[in-house]
Amino acid sequence: MKDLGKKEFFFSIEKYDPKNDLFLLVVHINGTSFSNYETPIDLSVLINDLKLLLYTNQREIDYLQVDTIVENIELIKKLINLEYLEVENNIYEFQNSTVRNCHEVFFFFKIPHHPFYGTHSVIKVGDGYVETISIETVKFALDELIRYQTLIL
Repeated sequence: MKDLGKKEFFFSIEKYDPKNDLFLLVVHINGTSFSNYETPIDLSVLINDLKLLLYTNQREIDYLQVDTIVENIELIKKLINLEYLEVENNIYEFQNSTVRNCHEVFFFFKIPHHPFYGTHSVIKVGDGYVETISIETVKFALDELIRYQTLIL
């Protein structure tokens, strides 16, 4: 496994299928690991998703603030309910969505009422959970991921 990024936000990555662009990947956010190591991902899809998040205003919500965690969770849940934000089911047993303001990235996680893996988790089923990382730290990890992809492929 190779670690790419900084202590607060990094990817642990391992090549899965030499013929394809598939990797096993774990996302580490503020000391918590999010992944199951069981589902290979297409690295180019992850890189494109992160570029959309960081370099377009598609998922920019200026009024999210680091010091209003409960309000952020409720706002993100409302945006998901209004279908403004998409919820994905691709990290561990979590549903997740990612948004940002001008300075931070907000990673929103929610466990569905019938989780697939059923492992111990940092949040209760149905509750929301947000981790916040500076945009610069996420950009650094993305740059390392792109360099790694270039070297390995």
